[in-house]
Amino acid sequence: MGLKFANNVIPISKTDDGSTTDAYVAVSEWECLGYNNKNILIKNTGLNGMTYSVTLYLYSGSDASYAFLADATLASGASDVIELEKQYAKIVITVKSTVPASHTTYQIDFSGGC
Repeated sequence: MGLKFANNVIPISKTDDGSTTDAYVAVSEWECLGYNNKNILIKNTGLNGMTYSVTLYLYSGSDASYAFLADATLASGASDVIELEKQYAKIVITVKSTVPASHTTYQIDFSGGC
């Protein structure tokens, strides 16, 4: 029998990685309804700077969103941790190269539970 919390939400852990482009691209979308505690680690694993944003949705299919973090920058090898303790239906992370034509790589790790 797997680990479950009171509301039957199973803890989750996942990762996404890739390379930046010159324009913002949604690289991670996390459907997280039911997870009270959400942790996100964003790491610049490449040699150039990257810029990222985090957008929150209360309803997964909604056009209404909240720009939780906009235009945050990570130098080569740097990382940020985001801890969210409120209910959200979806979290979207977008990334881009800080300097045009200076692409870099990233890794985004998620974990959640109640």
